[in-house]
Amino acid sequence: MIDIITIFGLILAAIIVALLGRILHVVVQVLFYTLLAAFVMVFFFGVSLDQVLQWAINVVLWVF
Repeated sequence: MIDIITIFGLILAAIIVALLGRILHVVVQVLFYTLLAAFVMVFFFGVSLDQVLQWAINVVLWVF
């Protein structure tokens, strides 16, 4: 007979996996659009990659 704790554990694990999947999807999507914007700035507007990286580092350090 299957214990009730095992059933609740499986349900909890499924919920955690679903939530992590959604969170990771959003994170990867944000990274993709950020990199796309950086490449547009570098190739179309002539901004140097060093300036883009320095701006990104400053934003990360400002947030954290």
